[in-house]
Amino acid sequence: MVIVLDCTLEEFYCGSLKKVTFDFDEVQHDSKTIARKTVHKTVQVNPGFSSATVLTFKGEGNQAPKQASANLVIRFTEQKHKHFKRSGDNLIYTHQISFADSLQMQPVKLCTLDNRSLTYCFDEFVNPQTCRCVEGEGMPLQGKKSKGDLYLRFDIAMPPKMSNEQRCAIIKALQDNAKELGL
Repeated sequence: MVIVLDCTLEEFYCGSLKKVTFDFDEVQHDSKTIARKTVHKTVQVNPGFSSATVLTFKGEGNQAPKQASANLVIRFTEQKHKHFKRSGDNLIYTHQISFADSLQMQPVKLCTLDNRSLTYCFDEFVNPQTCRCVEGEGMPLQGKKSKGDLYLRFDIAMPPKMSNEQRCAIIKALQDNAKELGL
Protein backbone atom coordinates (compact mmCIF):
# COMPACT_ATOMS: atom_id res chain seq x y z
CA MET A 1 0.00 0.00 0.00
CA VAL A 2 1.49 3.33 -1.11
CA ILE A 3 0.38 6.76 0.10
CA VAL A 4 1.70 9.98 -1.42
CA LEU A 5 2.04 13.06 0.82
CA ASP A 6 2.29 16.49 -0.77
CA CYS A 7 4.75 18.75 1.10
CA THR A 8 5.80 22.35 0.77
CA LEU A 9 9.45 23.30 0.46
CA GLU A 10 9.14 24.89 3.92
CA GLU A 11 8.01 21.53 5.36
CA PHE A 12 11.01 19.80 3.80
CA TYR A 13 13.29 22.59 5.12
CA CYS A 14 12.01 22.91 8.71
CA GLY A 15 10.37 19.52 9.20
CA SER A 16 6.72 19.01 10.07
CA LEU A 17 4.08 16.57 11.16
CA LYS A 18 1.63 15.50 8.44
CA LYS A 19 -1.66 13.78 9.21
CA VAL A 20 -2.85 11.21 6.72
CA THR A 21 -6.12 9.27 6.61
CA PHE A 22 -6.40 6.08 4.59
CA ASP A 23 -8.47 2.92 4.32
CA PHE A 24 -7.01 -0.55 4.41
CA ASP A 25 -8.21 -4.16 4.44
CA GLU A 26 -8.25 -5.76 7.90
CA VAL A 27 -8.74 -9.46 8.63
CA GLN A 28 -11.51 -9.98 11.18
CA HIS A 29 -11.46 -12.27 14.23
CA ASP A 30 -12.77 -15.26 12.26
CA SER A 31 -9.51 -15.10 10.22
CA LYS A 32 -11.51 -15.30 6.96
CA THR A 33 -13.55 -12.12 6.63
CA ILE A 34 -11.99 -8.84 5.47
CA ALA A 35 -13.37 -5.44 6.45
CA ARG A 36 -12.34 -1.98 5.30
CA LYS A 37 -10.92 0.11 8.15
CA THR A 38 -10.12 3.84 8.21
CA VAL A 39 -6.87 4.81 9.92
CA HIS A 40 -5.48 8.20 10.91
CA LYS A 41 -1.70 8.36 11.06
CA THR A 42 0.76 11.14 11.84
CA VAL A 43 3.91 11.09 9.72
CA GLN A 44 7.06 12.93 10.78
CA VAL A 45 8.68 14.85 7.92
CA ASN A 46 12.28 15.48 8.95
CA PRO A 47 14.33 18.45 7.75
CA GLY A 48 16.06 17.46 4.54
CA PHE A 49 13.40 15.02 3.31
CA SER A 50 12.68 15.27 -0.41
CA SER A 51 10.49 13.73 -3.08
CA ALA A 52 13.09 10.92 -3.20
CA THR A 53 12.45 10.00 0.46
CA VAL A 54 10.46 6.82 1.06
CA LEU A 55 9.23 5.71 4.49
CA THR A 56 8.21 2.09 5.04
CA PHE A 57 6.07 0.96 7.98
CA LYS A 58 6.31 -2.81 8.17
CA GLY A 59 3.03 -4.69 8.49
CA GLU A 60 0.81 -1.58 8.57
CA GLY A 61 -0.71 -2.07 5.10
CA ASN A 62 -3.50 -4.29 3.77
CA GLN A 63 -4.16 -7.66 5.38
CA ALA A 64 -5.26 -10.90 3.76
CA PRO A 65 -6.25 -14.21 5.42
CA LYS A 66 -3.30 -16.50 6.21
CA GLN A 67 -0.75 -13.97 4.90
CA ALA A 68 1.56 -11.49 6.51
CA SER A 69 0.31 -7.90 6.53
CA ALA A 70 1.60 -5.72 3.70
CA ASN A 71 3.84 -2.74 4.35
CA LEU A 72 2.61 0.82 4.34
CA VAL A 73 4.85 2.95 2.10
CA ILE A 74 4.86 6.74 2.28
CA ARG A 75 6.24 8.69 -0.69
CA PHE A 76 6.50 12.47 -0.92
CA THR A 77 5.91 15.08 -3.57
CA GLU A 78 7.13 18.66 -3.47
CA GLN A 79 4.89 21.63 -4.20
CA LYS A 80 6.26 24.34 -6.44
CA HIS A 81 7.54 27.38 -4.52
CA LYS A 82 7.09 30.99 -5.62
CA HIS A 83 10.73 32.09 -5.09
CA PHE A 84 12.88 29.03 -4.35
CA LYS A 85 13.70 25.98 -6.42
CA ARG A 86 15.36 22.89 -4.99
CA SER A 87 18.27 21.19 -6.70
CA GLY A 88 19.31 18.26 -4.51
CA ASP A 89 20.52 19.78 -1.24
CA ASN A 90 20.91 23.24 -2.78
CA LEU A 91 18.38 26.02 -3.18
CA ILE A 92 18.12 28.46 -6.06
CA TYR A 93 16.55 31.84 -5.30
CA THR A 94 15.59 34.02 -8.23
CA HIS A 95 15.51 37.66 -7.18
CA GLN A 96 13.17 39.96 -9.09
CA ILE A 97 14.93 43.26 -9.70
CA SER A 98 14.37 46.34 -11.82
CA PHE A 99 16.85 47.32 -14.49
CA ALA A 100 17.68 50.52 -12.56
CA ASP A 101 18.37 48.58 -9.34
CA SER A 102 20.63 46.17 -11.21
CA LEU A 103 22.78 49.12 -12.26
CA GLN A 104 22.85 50.64 -8.78
CA MET A 105 24.04 47.45 -7.07
CA GLN A 106 21.15 47.46 -4.58
CA PRO A 107 21.42 44.90 -1.74
CA VAL A 108 19.41 41.71 -2.16
CA LYS A 109 16.96 41.14 0.68
CA LEU A 110 15.20 37.81 0.99
CA CYS A 111 13.19 35.80 3.49
CA THR A 112 14.45 32.24 3.98
CA LEU A 113 12.24 29.14 4.17
CA ASP A 114 12.49 29.32 7.97
CA ASN A 115 11.47 33.03 7.97
CA ARG A 116 14.89 34.57 8.59
CA SER A 117 15.72 37.81 6.79
CA LEU A 118 18.99 37.84 4.86
CA THR A 119 20.66 40.73 3.05
CA TYR A 120 23.47 40.32 0.54
CA CYS A 121 25.47 43.16 -0.98
CA PHE A 122 27.32 42.88 -4.26
CA ASP A 123 30.21 45.03 -5.43
CA GLU A 124 29.39 44.42 -9.06
CA PHE A 125 26.63 45.00 -11.56
CA VAL A 126 24.23 42.11 -11.82
CA ASN A 127 22.79 40.74 -15.03
CA PRO A 128 20.57 37.79 -15.89
CA GLN A 129 23.65 35.51 -16.02
CA THR A 130 24.89 36.54 -12.56
CA CYS A 131 24.78 33.66 -10.06
CA ARG A 132 26.29 33.89 -6.58
CA CYS A 133 26.71 31.05 -4.09
CA VAL A 134 25.98 31.53 -0.39
CA GLU A 135 27.47 28.52 1.38
CA GLY A 136 25.46 26.76 4.08
CA GLU A 137 22.09 28.43 3.35
CA GLY A 138 20.57 25.61 1.29
CA MET A 139 18.49 22.62 2.35
CA PRO A 140 19.34 20.78 5.58
CA LEU A 141 21.30 17.60 4.94
CA GLN A 142 19.24 14.71 6.21
CA GLY A 143 20.61 13.41 9.50
CA LYS A 144 23.39 16.04 9.65
CA LYS A 145 23.77 19.51 11.12
CA SER A 146 25.02 21.07 7.88
CA LYS A 147 23.16 22.45 4.90
CA GLY A 148 23.58 22.69 1.15
CA ASP A 149 24.19 26.00 -0.58
CA LEU A 150 21.95 28.82 -1.75
CA TYR A 151 22.42 30.17 -5.27
CA LEU A 152 21.20 33.70 -5.99
CA ARG A 153 20.08 34.40 -9.54
CA PHE A 154 18.51 37.53 -10.99
CA ASP A 155 15.41 38.15 -13.05
CA ILE A 156 15.87 41.70 -14.32
CA ALA A 157 12.80 43.54 -15.57
CA MET A 158 14.09 45.25 -18.68
CA PRO A 159 12.27 48.34 -19.91
CA PRO A 160 10.45 47.64 -23.17
CA LYS A 161 11.70 50.87 -24.75
CA MET A 162 14.31 53.37 -23.68
CA SER A 163 14.51 56.99 -24.67
CA ASN A 164 17.82 58.75 -25.34
CA GLU A 165 17.48 60.41 -21.90
CA GLN A 166 17.18 57.00 -20.24
CA ARG A 167 20.18 55.62 -22.14
CA CYS A 168 22.24 58.67 -21.09
CA ALA A 169 21.13 58.22 -17.46
CA ILE A 170 22.21 54.55 -17.58
CA ILE A 171 25.60 55.44 -19.04
CA LYS A 172 26.08 58.12 -16.36
CA ALA A 173 25.10 55.64 -13.60
CA LEU A 174 27.60 53.12 -14.97
CA GLN A 175 30.34 55.75 -15.11
CA ASP A 176 29.59 56.94 -11.56
CA ASN A 177 29.64 53.37 -10.22
CA ALA A 178 32.88 52.63 -12.07
CA LYS A 179 34.52 55.71 -10.50
CA GLU A 180 33.22 54.71 -7.07
CA LEU A 181 34.78 51.27 -7.50
CA GLY A 182 38.04 52.75 -8.74
CA LEU A 183 37.72 51.33 -12.24
